[in-house]
Amino acid sequence: MLRVPFLTLVLLVVSISGFAADTVQITTLNGLRYEAALASSAVAPKVLFSIPTGTGKDQVGSDKEDAKHATEGAPYAFLPQKDLSVIVLDTVNQKIKRFSPDGKVMSEIPLLEHQDKWSLARDLAPAPQDGFYVLCATDGKVERLDANGKSVVEIEGVNDAWEFGADPKGNLLIKNPGTNTLMRFNPAGEIIEQFEGQADLSIFTDLDGNPYGIRFTENTASLFKVLQASPTQELALASFSLTFPPEKKIHYMNARVLGVDGATNLYLEFVAGNDDGVIFQNQIVRVAPKGETLAKLETVSFPFMAPDIPRHRAVTPDGKVMGFSVAYGKYLLHTYSLP
Repeated sequence: MLRVPFLTLVLLVVSISGFAADTVQITTLNGLRYEAALASSAVAPKVLFSIPTGTGKDQVGSDKEDAKHATEGAPYAFLPQKDLSVIVLDTVNQKIKRFSPDGKVMSEIPLLEHQDKWSLARDLAPAPQDGFYVLCATDGKVERLDANGKSVVEIEGVNDAWEFGADPKGNLLIKNPGTNTLMRFNPAGEIIEQFEGQADLSIFTDLDGNPYGIRFTENTASLFKVLQASPTQELALASFSLTFPPEKKIHYMNARVLGVDGATNLYLEFVAGNDDGVIFQNQIVRVAPKGETLAKLETVSFPFMAPDIPRHRAVTPDGKVMGFSVAYGKYLLHTYSLP
């Protein structure tokens, strides 16, 4: 059975509706229920490094330091780098920190505009000239910061923005689930493209800046990219179908694009389960730019309940999938390696 640090595994045997006389074994991971065969065959992540929680230089803020409980008790975003370091948006302490693989701070940038007025910094993306785009949710705006943390550009009126990312040209992609819109801004803060009615688009793109998307029905998921915003022009890349027996009534619960690695391969996550909420598939898939499946890996997620954090997993440049957990006063970054 998969042994996951800091999670208590409880094995239950129950009868699931729709299985007639059959029973299914369930492994419960802190409130999430998995089919036992999946849990026992899933690959455990490797802990990359841990960061103590606190207000110090080599620490990140957590619930303990967040007296007003304004955050989810963990950094809101992390960006894996080519040199194996990780850039972390330390929302509680209002700083952007870069940690080396041994968990020590290499550099830090204060959110200078918010030293006197704390802001909920929800997401982070690289900007030109070693700067960063930061989504300040409480202010309803996105700031482009220079390498010292000074705001040089502001994009206002994005109160409903959920997450964002940067395309290969340094433009900013902002996703607004409230209006099913993906907007593209140049580094000067000017909107240059808008994908309307595209709830299934991600913030990740190919080398030409064309955003990838994935949509799914009960049994089929389709990967595509948009080549033109208006009129919309899509290119279908791949289709993925569930292969469980129909009588088990297993369907897709979620499908998403996790990111793109340094070789331009895509990484997708598929979660499938039954009507009782039991998860039968939690799969990461590596896909070539043209849609060919290259590798698959069954996983079990860390059930960290943080609904306001835009992404719980990110793709590293060398082709791993990074996630995080918080336990015993530590923020842990861990990776899954696909075959």
